[in-house]
Amino acid sequence: NIQNMKSTIERLQLTLSDFQSKITIRSSEKKRENIAEIMEESILSLHPMLQQIQIQKNYDRPIVLYCDKQQLKEVFTNMIVNAIEAMPNGGTIKINFQENFRYYMIQISDTGTGIDKQTLPHIFEPFFTTKRNKSQNYGIGLAYCCYVVQQHGGFIEVESAKCGTTFSLKFPKYSFLK
Repeated sequence: NIQNMKSTIERLQLTLSDFQSKITIRSSEKKRENIAEIMEESILSLHPMLQQIQIQKNYDRPIVLYCDKQQLKEVFTNMIVNAIEAMPNGGTIKINFQENFRYYMIQISDTGTGIDKQTLPHIFEPFFTTKRNKSQNYGIGLAYCCYVVQQHGGFIEVESAKCGTTFSLKFPKYSFLK
């Protein structure tokens, strides 16, 4: 029993260490980046997971942001992995770039099972997870994504129904004039 407690404590320490390393912002690495290129790198890194997944891309609106490329790549990768996992029997991920007078918007949508109304308010909380394999999932992915987007001056909105979920990452235009 004591051995199990020690093992659990060690695992928690590793989880907290991983979370702490993820939320450290490297502001010196921010520069103007083409978001389509970062998105393509994220998709390419996930190629083995995309066997039953169709990806539809609409990059009609080129977006260049003053950002940390590695952190945004981690955000995009995490969101795409979540979309893949929401569609265990395959489906479609749509990636859409839009803009209006205030925001650049990156939308990532899936045709998965959706997120129920009771769960939705909690998805950005650290250590919250609905995934069955909790030994490999610590519930820090969306919390990290939210943190990174906020550190870049933006925010995330979520819409979900029984037939899919859309995450909209919104970045104010005026923040990226550097």
